[in-house]
Amino acid sequence: MTREKVPFLVSRLIDCRPVRWATPVGDYDGRERTLHVFNADLRDQRRLLAEIDRNRKPFEEAAGGPLLIIFHSAKQTQERYAEFARSFPRLLRPARPGIAPPAERCMDAAGEDGPHRRDAVAA
Repeated sequence: MTREKVPFLVSRLIDCRPVRWATPVGDYDGRERTLHVFNADLRDQRRLLAEIDRNRKPFEEAAGGPLLIIFHSAKQTQERYAEFARSFPRLLRPARPGIAPPAERCMDAAGEDGPHRRDAVAA
């Protein structure tokens, strides 16, 4: 695991909330290992921290030492970090059953734009 992937992996653990490494503003011991977690209201923070703690070891190895976690409530996120929260990559939801055929029923077909996958049963 690389350091760059840590925020995205942590985000997936905690309901896809935006997460990033601390910005280079300010100077304190451990800043380079500090993760900011956004849209984390007080009522959710213990649960989110427990989820991060269950998976902490590989994250700390990638970070080079113990992680520091700073939570920002939804209100703080909107007031101070709205641009970052909007731009944070979101996971695409999987297709609903019935919309895309199962992979075992698909076949590749050549087309003008390149190969495309289509339903072999419908053909």
